[in-house]
Amino acid sequence: MKFINTRNKKKYNFFDIIKKGISIKGGLFMPYKIPKINIKKILLKKNYNDLFYSIFKRFLSKKEILKINLKSIIKKSFSKKNFFLDKKNCLTNIKKIKIFKNNVYLYKIYNGKSGSFKDMAISFIANLFKIYFKKKNNVVTSTSGDTGSSCIFFLRKNKKINTFVLSPYKKISKFQSNQMFSIKKKNIFNLTIKGNFDDCQRIIKKNILKYKKFSTLNSINVIRIITQSIYYFNCYIKIKKPITFSIPTGNFGNAYSAFLAFKMGLPIKKIILCNNENDTCYRIFKGKNVKKKVIKTNSPSMDILKPSNLERYFYEILKKKFFLDYIKNSNKKYFFKKKNSIFDVERCNKNKRKKIIKEVYKKNNVIIDTHTANAILPVMKKKHKNFVCVATASYVKFTDSIFKILRINKNIKIIKELKKKRKKTFFFNSKDTKKICNFVKLNKN
Repeated sequence: MKFINTRNKKKYNFFDIIKKGISIKGGLFMPYKIPKINIKKILLKKNYNDLFYSIFKRFLSKKEILKINLKSIIKKSFSKKNFFLDKKNCLTNIKKIKIFKNNVYLYKIYNGKSGSFKDMAISFIANLFKIYFKKKNNVVTSTSGDTGSSCIFFLRKNKKINTFVLSPYKKISKFQSNQMFSIKKKNIFNLTIKGNFDDCQRIIKKNILKYKKFSTLNSINVIRIITQSIYYFNCYIKIKKPITFSIPTGNFGNAYSAFLAFKMGLPIKKIILCNNENDTCYRIFKGKNVKKKVIKTNSPSMDILKPSNLERYFYEILKKKFFLDYIKNSNKKYFFKKKNSIFDVERCNKNKRKKIIKEVYKKNNVIIDTHTANAILPVMKKKHKNFVCVATASYVKFTDSIFKILRINKNIKIIKELKKKRKKTFFFNSKDTKKICNFVKLNKN
């Protein structure tokens, strides 16, 4: 399997992808050819490890599979050390709930130790790095809350890798910041940036990832996209019918992973992209101009106006010769009037999230977080068959908002423990790109 870049003609192998994460010239990596998966064979897979191996190996050559010892990495990645497994040792759970007179599947994919859907992908890539990087290396990531805490958790014990996490100042939840800033290891560097997530991502993409011996765990890394696509095959095994997936999205990474699963042959009826008030995906797919200023919301991990992974989708649909012209001219409207798209779009505001969270709790005694609530919005408007709402994070990470909405209070042990711990972070202004880069250069391996 070869990989291509959205902005040049060169082909890359899997090890090139591990080393850099994105191209020095700024483009994103993509599979040169998307493999077709035999769905009947997928249904025979008895556990997540077997499923993961059968799909992920299709993106590697036989030599690459042997060199990284793929089965061994999978076994280490999805163990009880890293995840809260249920009685059947399942990494994910599906629960049927009743809401607004509709039956909805709630697909819980956040059973990792950081409480985010990103744990399943990042645990795998962290173990991949551990095996592949024999010498010292570095990882840099931007976060709107969840990627950073997951990245730090899975890389904190890897002394060969220095990890730099850029997060926007006061734009993530208290729990998320406590998760990240309380882990004080010599190889972990938290950088708090006075700005927004888009500023953090810009600094990483345009500056830091151009340095030697730097990779990333953001969804701009195509390995994360591939690993996340397997979530959707796993869901299909449980339901065994064509599915409509409703996904809360900010950076379009998880949504693009679902699209990749669709391209591999997974029977998906629709992928509904659900934005919060920072509604770039909604506006682009409706052929409207996007907002210029980020709005702070109670679903902070989605407070993003420049979704990086849209570039992959543009490239996939427009193809290369049109895509490069698209980058220069940014003429969004002519393309998104395309009929029969696999995507639908919705946007949810604070009042609707509040109503949804209350309704789910009242009818089902289930507490969902402020991000997952966005993805339930479509069933407020009309009925959907085999509707799966992708639940992306634990409500524990957003109790400041959730407890106010539900007017409840719970003593949660982990929250108390994190509050007691001393925190450490380094403060920078988003305009101080040189200072940030100098700090990273000074502390890198």
